[in-house]
Amino acid sequence: MNFTCIRCGTCCHEYPFADETSLKRIPVFIDEIEKLEQFATEQDIKIKFLEDVIFPNIINEKIVVITYKIVLEGNERCCPFFSADLGCQVNSFKPIACKAYPIAQKKVDAFHVSIDLDPYCKFVENHEEEVGTFSEKEIVASFPSEFNESKRLMEKNQQIILKIKQLTYQGKINIPEIVDPEKFDEWLQTWDREYLDDL
Repeated sequence: MNFTCIRCGTCCHEYPFADETSLKRIPVFIDEIEKLEQFATEQDIKIKFLEDVIFPNIINEKIVVITYKIVLEGNERCCPFFSADLGCQVNSFKPIACKAYPIAQKKVDAFHVSIDLDPYCKFVENHEEEVGTFSEKEIVASFPSEFNESKRLMEKNQQIILKIKQLTYQGKINIPEIVDPEKFDEWLQTWDREYLDDL
């Protein structure tokens, strides 16, 4: 059995049970933003991106932005790029996090990675009896493209962590271990932004 997206939009909407601890994130890397913004402008789609993964660099007093997230707005709390008729309108260049769905890979330790499926994906839900008993090897075989994208996503995150460590060692960034929340809020309001790729 091979995974086929049924374009239901479940992954594009906020979970109906969402609270502050379970809000959905659709992370977008810096190199993904331009095409999405250009498409939104061309199609007159209102899109908002909020800073997502950020940290303060106290060496030059700037906020380093790693990723943004797509704001899910409207009554249905939905990604603006989702259409009930067309599905994802940016399918060919959608964020890597979306391409990896419904697979999530997590590094367990130096030698092991866990592979899981989002049970709220309608395809997974519709094939629950079969998919629910899948081994990790069977998940990889049935979700080959999504597995490869989830692997790329994990590798990208690892590269970011490595670059942060290298820049810290080189003395180009200094991320404080502990930051007073009020001080951090002040920095967010007053410091300029910079991207990790530019450092």
